[in-house]
Amino acid sequence: MLIKIVDDDQVFAKKIESMVYDGFKDIFLDYSIDCITSHFEDRYFEKGDIFFLDIDLKEKMASKLLKKLERTILMQLLYLFQQ
Repeated sequence: MLIKIVDDDQVFAKKIESMVYDGFKDIFLDYSIDCITSHFEDRYFEKGDIFFLDIDLKEKMASKLLKKLERTILMQLLYLFQQ
C-alpha cells in the first residue's frame, strides 16, 4: 500500500506523516508513506492508494491534482467492477 501526503508546508506534512504512521502501523503490515511538498508534477500522482491532500493548495494546483486523482480513481473502480 502506498500512502501519499501532499502539502506545501513541510513541517505540517511531517506531522501528518507521523500521525498516519501511528494510525496505520497496527492495521497494515506492508505500506509506505511519501510526502510531496513541492514540484507537484503529474508523475507523483500516477501511483498511490491513499492520498492526503492539503485543502489550502493554490486553486489551480489543487484542481489539476484532483482531476488526475479522479481519473485514477475512476480507472481503479472500473477495474474492480470488471473483476
